[in-house]
Amino acid sequence: MTSEMKDGIRKVLSKRETAAKGRPTYSYKVPYRDANGKQTSETFTTLRDAKAFRDKVRSKKHEGLVFDVKAGRVSFQSYAEQWLGNKEAVKKVGTTKQYRSHLTNHAVPFFGGKRMNSVLPSDVQTWVTWLKAKQKLAPSTIETVYNIVASLFRTAVRDKVLAESPCIDIELPMRDDRKAVPLTPEQVHAVAEAIVSHYRAMAILAAGTGLRQGECFGLTVDRVDFLRKTLTVDRQIVQGGMFDTPKTKASTRTIPLPDTVISALAQHLADYPAEDREVTWADGRKEMVRLIFTSSRGNSLRRSTFNPAWQRAAHASGLAEGTGFHALRHTYASLLIARNVSPKVIQARMGHASITETMDTYGHLYPESEEVTRAAIDDALSVDMSASVDKMMTQKQTA
Repeated sequence: MTSEMKDGIRKVLSKRETAAKGRPTYSYKVPYRDANGKQTSETFTTLRDAKAFRDKVRSKKHEGLVFDVKAGRVSFQSYAEQWLGNKEAVKKVGTTKQYRSHLTNHAVPFFGGKRMNSVLPSDVQTWVTWLKAKQKLAPSTIETVYNIVASLFRTAVRDKVLAESPCIDIELPMRDDRKAVPLTPEQVHAVAEAIVSHYRAMAILAAGTGLRQGECFGLTVDRVDFLRKTLTVDRQIVQGGMFDTPKTKASTRTIPLPDTVISALAQHLADYPAEDREVTWADGRKEMVRLIFTSSRGNSLRRSTFNPAWQRAAHASGLAEGTGFHALRHTYASLLIARNVSPKVIQARMGHASITETMDTYGHLYPESEEVTRAAIDDALSVDMSASVDKMMTQKQTA
């Protein structure tokens, strides 16, 4: 095997390949230093690919960046396992379970054994199309899965496994974002009457406090202050019936309790006294608590147990098809808006991380801005026109 170096590329004559094919056969090696400063090389069968790789190395070197091509040969599936392992050490259990589920069901079947450094933007775009056409995922779900995979590739770039992420200028399906539709007070009472009795107070609780479903499931007696009329949210029930901290830091909050909710909770506890139960936290520790709402067998609630009961009640009370328990949370926000409660207060009550989230979700429930603007300016600047006319007439008569 003989070779010659020219402009950063070593042209190598393979005697074995030449003898086998009966004509000169070359490969092209590009020497470079990896992320650890070790001298190494990458081999290509065409001069064009070698030049493209050489130019990329030079570009990254000029920018002060280096990457390990050999590390990039790891399969997507293998790197995903490593990535998930790191996430599980710092993220909430429910979050990492969602990551693992989405990667296992929607990303690994497509990218699986493909090398990380061989995934191109065009591959990612084809994958997005596959998610919609083959897996029949909704645009919102595709966006969620894509964001997880994009985060994985960003980590690979930070790890110097890749020079750049293939998740660049990827077009996602348009989301059909449906506006939050609250229930009327009459509908709230109707569904509360229709649902099985040991869940009845939960409907009033959600509509009167805006708690999420998992927060309702995780509510314990000691988190309700009947004297001060407040409720503290600092835990929730997640997948598997386990305790976990709330969705975000902002979700930990104290909510004022209206008398309607206090009465419903008091009646519920009189009818279904809370008993000490051992609940396991997502991090493995155990705690004895008195859950306000449980299954008929006294266990912590799961969506698979509660949701069928909710769906039957929603149907029986005439709610629109597909109306979920979350509609009660929307109802709480809409009632506050109707009473002109400050958006910042609503943000705090809902446990939103930002005012943007609040306004994006519920902005359409506010009165039309044009009429509000006209009324505000008219109220501030309007004058008694009859008084002005009288003044003008007096001045004319005097003259």
